[in-house]
Parts: sequence; C-alpha cells; structure tokens
Amino acid sequence: METGLKRTRLFENHLKLNVKMVPFAGWEMPLFYRGILEETLAVREKAGIFDVSHMGEIMVEGDSAVDFLERVLSNTVHTLKPFKARYSFLLDENGGFIDDLIVYRLSEKKFILCVNAINTEKDFNWLIDHRKGDVKIANLTLLYSLISLQGKDAEKIIQIMFNKPEILGLTFYSFFILEDKEFPTIISRTGYTGEDGFEVFYPRENPESIWERAIELGAVPCGLGARDTLRIEACYPLYGHEITEKNTPLEAELTRFVDMKKDFIGKDALLKRKPSEKLVAFKLKTRNVPREENPIFYDKELAGKVTSGTFSPVLKCGIGMGYIKREFNEKDIFLEVREKKVEGEIVNPPFVPYKVKRGG
Repeated sequence: METGLKRTRLFENHLKLNVKMVPFAGWEMPLFYRGILEETLAVREKAGIFDVSHMGEIMVEGDSAVDFLERVLSNTVHTLKPFKARYSFLLDENGGFIDDLIVYRLSEKKFILCVNAINTEKDFNWLIDHRKGDVKIANLTLLYSLISLQGKDAEKIIQIMFNKPEILGLTFYSFFILEDKEFPTIISRTGYTGEDGFEVFYPRENPESIWERAIELGAVPCGLGARDTLRIEACYPLYGHEITEKNTPLEAELTRFVDMKKDFIGKDALLKRKPSEKLVAFKLKTRNVPREENPIFYDKELAGKVTSGTFSPVLKCGIGMGYIKREFNEKDIFLEVREKKVEGEIVNPPFVPYKVKRGG
C-alpha cells in the first residue's frame, strides 16, 4: 500500500471485515469485501452501504454566494430552493470540465458543494481564485464523513436509524438537516447507483455508529468496485473517464445540466465549439469485459474508444461507455478486447432503469 494516503474515520471498521483496500485519489479505500458482483447485486436487490468520505465538501456562503455560484457553475442556482440539491459542472474558459459536482442549498446564502475526491484541492483553489464579493469559501472535507446507503431497503433502514418522518417525504435531490448547527448533519436523497438511496453527511468523530447500525439492519458493506459497476449500469459519468478537461458537456451529451440562458465561465467557448465526438452507451453480445481505451470499430473503421467498462451482473454481459465520431449513427459495433474483435451494439442509456423517488 502506498504511504502518505489519507484514511477515513471508518478505516478500522473496514479492516474488521477482511476488506481489500486500494489507493484511490490520495485515499486508502475499500475495493470490495465479499466480492464486486455480490455487492452490486446486494444494492440492486436489497441495500448496500458505502464509505465515500473521500469525496470533498466545500462550503460557500455570504451575501454574494448566489451570484458567485451562478458565474462559476454551469447549472442555475438562483432557482434552487433551500433543502434542494442540483447536479452541475465547474467549467474552464474553454468549456472543459474542471469537475462535476452536486450543490446543496442549506439556506438563502449558504451552500455545500460535494466534489470528486481527486479534484477537491483543484476545485477549492479555482473557487478561491475566482471569488468576488461577499463570499466565504471553506474546505470541510476532513470535517465530514460521507456514508451512502443505497437500494430498495434503504428507506426502511434509514428511518429505523434516525426515526425522523421527514426523511420519508424526501424526493430525489432533496435533503433534511438533522441538526441546525454551523456544520449540520445532512441526510440527502441522492446517490450514484441509479437506485433509491440516501447519503449522510456526518460532521462528527464517530461515524461508525451509523455504519455499524446500518449493517446490523441488513445493509451489505460495499466498496469502490461495486460502486463503479453500479454507476456504469446507470450510465453516470465519472471524472477522468467520461468527463475530462479535454471535453465539454457538448461531447458528453450533458447539456441538460447547462443553463445557456445565464452567463457562466465557459459559456462563450461552448457557443463557438463544434463537437466532433459523442458519448454513447454500448453492450456486448458476450461476457467479455470492456476496458478503458479499448478501440471501438464500425466494420473495419476505427470509430472511437471506451472510457468505462464492466461486466453487468444484471444483464450478464459486458457493458460500457465510450466516445465515437459524431457522424456515426449505426448501432452495430465491434470492440477490440484482448486483441479479439467482440460484437456489440449501441443502446439507449441507462442499462438498468432508475429507481429513484421522483417528486410529484
């Protein structure tokens, strides 16, 4: 194991479960406990629990917080109501992705941004460098633990744990503040799996009380391996794979999270850009596992390459996402996997239907 890696407050709890630990984004994180396939199916069929405390939390607050976030985020903020969250991007002047994130509005002038672990310092510095007006920005990553409870049994488990009827009324991308303090405990109906679920932002020294209790109530501990399989089945993009500083929301087919009616950093570049690629989802007609950088072909012509791939325990075949030339519209493709051509097809995302609780 690499030295100098950060550890979450649940590190010792993971070791008790005979976990496989790996370095990830500067942290020592669980890859799997029982196995990736078993953990993936546990989330799809019942409930799984993840320690995702490596994710970054950045507080933005002040009289100018809304105007500031409108300028640095792709998605609109002023229409976001307190106790609601929204998916958005930080873009550079060229329209390229600095990061994707979720912005949580705690009050009229107070927000938390949940950002990718690998980009926390970069995002924080970017925000500081572009700060204008009355805005306070604080990196709270080491203060918060983040625990994700996902699956159809998640609501039942979390209600037993916290006994708050308000939690049952939450819809997707809404949240409940358990304690109204400077650094509150937040229970959010969000997740990265396509299943119904909750994420608990816990600013205390003993997150094991939540972790252990959820496992007692039937949640299966899950690692980064299952998390990656689940997000690919849901066709959720991952920074460094589907989204990078070299591409934009245009290529990634993510313009629904960009509000072109407002001014934001990167807008001018997006208006001028003519994308040559597009992000697609594909599945193989075999159990072969596609991997990042595998070439994608139409007949004998190179069309693009894979950005993420896995074996889907739900579909029982290889699935993935990748960029192909924008002019290609055919469905039938071939992948080169371990020097062999494997037949596949372009499909509409997601691979597994979303089961999140939408608002009425």
